[in-house]
Amino acid sequence: MTEEATQEAKQRWTIENDDALKWTLDKIRSLQLYQAANTKHAEEVQKRTDKANETLQKDIDNLTQLVNEYTQPKFDADPEYRFESTSGNITFDKQRDKWNYNTAMLLKQLEGTKWIKTKETRSVDKTGIKKNFKVQDGKVFNPETGEVLKGINVVQGTKQMKIKF
Repeated sequence: MTEEATQEAKQRWTIENDDALKWTLDKIRSLQLYQAANTKHAEEVQKRTDKANETLQKDIDNLTQLVNEYTQPKFDADPEYRFESTSGNITFDKQRDKWNYNTAMLLKQLEGTKWIKTKETRSVDKTGIKKNFKVQDGKVFNPETGEVLKGINVVQGTKQMKIKF
């Protein structure tokens, strides 16, 4: 350990009485209030940024609409139409079809055909295990048979100090 680290360890402030404890709690509270003020300020800045970006997006949308109104008739006349310049390129790409399903209606209509899939899902009843099985030394076992469940390991929770204001 270096001399500086040793010196620092010796000079570390500690709580030695109730007045020091009160001061420490006041300090924690003031730091939390300062933290909350910083968060509030950040939220206000974010709101202003969002509003400015919303305005910019409206302008972008309007200009994009003007470009589309100009280029769409050219594409309709010539499906190979492209515009290329140092300012930007415009192409028309085919979009995939989007299928929207009404599952309940399809299940009713296609019942009994090869187009209906039946899946069997298996899952563990974790709530039931917690209620009916016992824990000892991090292992879970069935109290009726004494059988240990190998797929579960329980890490016991620890106590942690909590300060409320």
